[in-house]
Amino acid sequence: MLYAEIFQQSTDAIFVVDAVTTLTIDCNHRAVELFEAESKTQLLNIAGHSLQKTPFSPNELRDIQTTLNTQGIWEKEVEYVTLQGRQFWGELVAKQVQISDQAINVVWVSDISDRKVAEQRLAHYNQQLAQEVTQQSVALQTRETQFQAIFANFPVGIAVVTPPHYTFSLVNPALTELLGYSPQDLATLSIRDLSIPDDDDREWALLQDCVRGDRNTYHLEKRYRRRNGQPLWVNVNTAIVRDDHGQIQCGMTMVQDITARKLAEQALEASEARYRLLAENMTDLVCLHQPTGEYLYVSPSCQTLLGYSSDDMIGQNPYDFFHPDDCDQIRQHAHYNALVNIPTPIIYRMRHQDGRYIWLETLTIPIAGDNGQVVRLQTTSRDVSDRVQVQLQLEHDSVHDTLTGLPNRTLVVHFSAG
Repeated sequence: MLYAEIFQQSTDAIFVVDAVTTLTIDCNHRAVELFEAESKTQLLNIAGHSLQKTPFSPNELRDIQTTLNTQGIWEKEVEYVTLQGRQFWGELVAKQVQISDQAINVVWVSDISDRKVAEQRLAHYNQQLAQEVTQQSVALQTRETQFQAIFANFPVGIAVVTPPHYTFSLVNPALTELLGYSPQDLATLSIRDLSIPDDDDREWALLQDCVRGDRNTYHLEKRYRRRNGQPLWVNVNTAIVRDDHGQIQCGMTMVQDITARKLAEQALEASEARYRLLAENMTDLVCLHQPTGEYLYVSPSCQTLLGYSSDDMIGQNPYDFFHPDDCDQIRQHAHYNALVNIPTPIIYRMRHQDGRYIWLETLTIPIAGDNGQVVRLQTTSRDVSDRVQVQLQLEHDSVHDTLTGLPNRTLVVHFSAG
C-alpha cells in the first residue's frame, strides 16, 4: 500500500480533516509524535485549530474554507501547544481533495521551530549590527566577526543578494553545498538565473513589492535549479535591509531544502488519485467502518448494488440493513472474528433500497492503529444472489419430485429416520 507507507513515513505531521465539521478523521505517526499524544486516538475527532496557542476564530475558519474552495490550498505559520504543554512553531499547509463525494482537507504540519528561532536570531542580530554601526565603530568589528561565524556555520543556506538584479554577493557554505555552485560562480548569478521560470515570476513580483515599499519581508516555496540541472524545492525567507533614507541595501535570504517533503506530497496525491480511481470503478462494494460497525466510507458501487447512494450510508449502522434472521450470525462469525484478527467470509441477506433482500458474500478485515488496537474495519462485498438461489433450488430438488413438486422418498426417509 504505497499510500499508507507514504502517509505513515512522512517526516511531516499529516491530518485528514472533514471539510464540513473540521474534525480530524485520521492522522499519521508523525502527528502523534509531534503533538506528544499517547496514541492517535487522542488526535481524532477534534478540531485541529484547538491545538493552536491562539485558535482560529469562526470568521477565520470560514475565510480559510473559502480559500480552500476557490484556490484548493491554504498555508500559514502557526504557533502550537502539544498535549503535554510544549509550544512550537509549525508551518501549516492545507489542501482540499475530493474522495468520492466527500470533500476532505489534507493538512500538513512541519515543525519550523528551529527556523523561526534562526530567523529571530538573524533579525535580532541585524538590528544589533545596525545600531552598533551608528554607536561605535570599535564594536562593529566584533559583531562582524560574530556574524561571520554564524554565517559560516549556519546549517541553513543564507545569501546576501544585492539590487538591482539581486545577485548573490555573499553566500554561506550550506547554500553552496545545496546548489552545487562555488561562491565565485554564484557571485556572477542572480536569483532569476537559478529559478524555474514559473516560480521566478512569483518571487520577482514580491521583490517589486519591496522596491515600492509595500513590504520588507517575504516567504515562498519555489524551485531552484542545481548546477547539475536537477530541480530543487526550497523554502525561501527574505528580509530587506534598508539604509537611513529607506533605500534597499541588500536582501538577507534563508534557503531551506524541502524537496523530500514536496516529493512526498506529490506521491501522496498520485496514490490517492489511483485509490479513488480504483474505488470509484470497481463493481464490488468496498466500505470502511468504525470498530462498532458504522459506515465511514462507502464506494460508489453501492448505488448499483443496493440502490443507496454513498451519502445515504455514511454514519449508518449496517445492522439496520441486515435481515433480522442473519444479524446474530454476522455479529458472531464476521464482526467479532475481525476484531480479533480472524477474517471470516460470510454469506447473508441485506435489504435493497426497494425493500427486497439480496444475498451478499462479505469479508471483513481489521485495520490496526499504532498501538495494535483495531481502529477501523474494511469490508469487501459482492452479490451472490444467483449462486445462493441455484444452491437453494438444488437442495429443494434433491428432496422433491421435479414433476409434482411433492416430497420424494429421500425426504420421507429423512423424516422417518428422525
